[in-house]
Amino acid sequence: MTMDFKKLKNPPIKEVVIALGVSKLFENISELAPVSQYLSTMFKERKESFKRDIVVDDNNVKDTKLLNGYMFISENKKEFFNLEGNRIAFTSREPYTSFDVFFDKFAAILEGVLENKKDIMFDKKIALRYLNIFNVSISTELEKILKFLPNFATQLDGQYYAGLGNFTGVFDLSNNDPIAKANARVNLVLRPLPLKGSQDLAKLSIIFDIDTSKQIEEITLDKIKENLKNLKDFKNQIFFSNINTNLIGDFNE
Repeated sequence: MTMDFKKLKNPPIKEVVIALGVSKLFENISELAPVSQYLSTMFKERKESFKRDIVVDDNNVKDTKLLNGYMFISENKKEFFNLEGNRIAFTSREPYTSFDVFFDKFAAILEGVLENKKDIMFDKKIALRYLNIFNVSISTELEKILKFLPNFATQLDGQYYAGLGNFTGVFDLSNNDPIAKANARVNLVLRPLPLKGSQDLAKLSIIFDIDTSKQIEEITLDKIKENLKNLKDFKNQIFFSNINTNLIGDFNE
């Protein structure tokens, strides 16, 4: 069951990723030739993806770089499709319109992949990541617009002696739904932006990166979409419960 979150006119979403866990993609990289040829008709560029294989034997360390799959890149370099040993992923940096538009594009690509490589074995883990980036004035009282700031005293006897300059935090969360169990890793970064000119107002860049995941019982497009929508709701709960309504208004201008 999905929740009703009002759609923002100008969401601060800079990147969205759907990922499916894979337990077996290939035994020999040559098996990917047909699906690679298919994806090359949709993407302009193909790059090889490698993994490191480190073996320690008799105090000798052998570090080998093994071909692990491919990354396909669109002509405008804003869409990426990863076909790798342990995952299949679709990334978009195009202006975000809706989850359905993004998912439908992913589903169309995935259907073609599965037609050209029918023996892919999935491990039933799915993930949905939203990278949000937005700026606020450095003079803004951050605690009035953000609810995830660290509880760190910056004043003594009523007088401010410090201001928050940089902050980086990683939070691992789990929802409280026993049926739609899901996890999230939230990366938060606050950092001042350099001034481009003397008339510029000093600003803070805020990165609110939410990576959600869960296990599902069945890998079909309908089940993937249904469960990804649950992850999107979980992401929205995290996002909207940690920003003030003033910011929501800014995202609707």
